[in-house]
Amino acid sequence: MTTNRWISPLVAFTALAWGLSWVIWLPQIAEAKGWIEGPASIYFHLIGGIGPMVAGILVTWRWSGRAGLRRLARQSTAVRDWRWNTIGLLGPVVLFFVAVVITRIADGVWPNLSRFGASEEYATLGISLYWLANLVFYGFGEEIGWRGVLLPRLQAHMHALPATLIVALIWTLWHVPSFTFVPGYVAMDLAGFVGLFFSFLTGALIMTWIYNGSGGNLLALALFHASLDITINTPTGSDMLYTAYGAAITVAGIAVLLRYGWRNLAHAPRVTEPVVETKQPDAVFEVGFS
Repeated sequence: MTTNRWISPLVAFTALAWGLSWVIWLPQIAEAKGWIEGPASIYFHLIGGIGPMVAGILVTWRWSGRAGLRRLARQSTAVRDWRWNTIGLLGPVVLFFVAVVITRIADGVWPNLSRFGASEEYATLGISLYWLANLVFYGFGEEIGWRGVLLPRLQAHMHALPATLIVALIWTLWHVPSFTFVPGYVAMDLAGFVGLFFSFLTGALIMTWIYNGSGGNLLALALFHASLDITINTPTGSDMLYTAYGAAITVAGIAVLLRYGWRNLAHAPRVTEPVVETKQPDAVFEVGFS
């Protein structure tokens, strides 16, 4: 297989994932730049989260056909894999409350958690609808692309750590338009962007561990992604809490690397996927989904 044959789907996926999301975010970008009169709906930001998912589905259909789409569907509905789904859902919550305890020790007072799980950006949705939207648009919307398509295709040709580095870089660059209209990003300078990349990288190490360890469970990853977004955006007014939370995620990511090694980042072999048009059986992703 030529290098171009397996790289082409990855280039196509990346271009589509970036392009689809960025086009959806364009009204907010235009408002922030003063190109149009506002206000642009905040929900463009939410809907743009589906760019990687749509790109992943299109690329999978083009290069792997219906067999590839069936694999993605099975991975995304692995409801019986309760152990990894629980890790995905509660892992970020546990790390968040570790950060809460650290904040209590450092500041001498407990952070305000009266609005735990709420969103300042999407306050009109209410907590329940916000959680569901987060799971759909950011959880599945991103993870079907980043980990369901991009990661296994990279892991077919390299070890888990370099594959994770590439995913983290593409994932970080996908957020570039957010620096024009998302309040938490607008104030960042170059050093902040580098720090953001490393925060995505340590999170990506944990996600690769979940993906490979579970045999490719995208439901667990969507739950993890949504839970992480919900907790990290909880309004508490404590800068120390978010610093401690970032540190807890970083330590967890490094622990995964040290514990499982750079080849697979998990106790199980890394999950791969055929990267050319194929009629092979769907056995590649069968682990854990019987």
